[in-house]
Amino acid sequence: MPVALALMMAIPGDGLASAVAPAGGHVVMDVVAVPPPVTVLTGHVMQKDGITPVTGAEVVLTGLLDDTPLKTRSGRTGRYRLRLPAGQYRLEIRRQMEIYKAPSLFRVPAGEPSEIDLLLLPDFEKPSGASSPLAAGPDPTPESPAVVGSVVDMVRAHAARRWNRWAEVLGFLGSLLAVAAAAD
Repeated sequence: MPVALALMMAIPGDGLASAVAPAGGHVVMDVVAVPPPVTVLTGHVMQKDGITPVTGAEVVLTGLLDDTPLKTRSGRTGRYRLRLPAGQYRLEIRRQMEIYKAPSLFRVPAGEPSEIDLLLLPDFEKPSGASSPLAAGPDPTPESPAVVGSVVDMVRAHAARRWNRWAEVLGFLGSLLAVAAAAD
């Protein structure tokens, strides 16, 4: 996990470890590790139909600052959960010998939990001039993992729930008005 470092200058003679400065004076420095805010990212990995869960998919978020990959696997219902620091990430999902990549950067907000469902979209045509990752033969099998599609952020579930709650409230108020109008 990346750690942000903060350097603080202290007044000489305060009992802290000192280092000799080039001019012969003393410079006192402390290094304090400040962990970045952690976000819990959850959701489901689903096939292109948006209904069928993808079991055992490896969700990989690679940080732009340090290229450290953070990984988790989707469960039986396609659900995944990952704790990671806020920042920008490249997103890929690996499933057996298939790799699905997000076409843009994935931004993770600081400190607030996010529920995001991910949809796997296979490519229908390979790019021109691209060689096939499949071995020759009557039953071709991949020789190594290959990029076969894209990942899209299908639903920001927390936003959808908020709208559902408002729809329920407005529906309830509408029914109250209908009953009041019918009573007159």
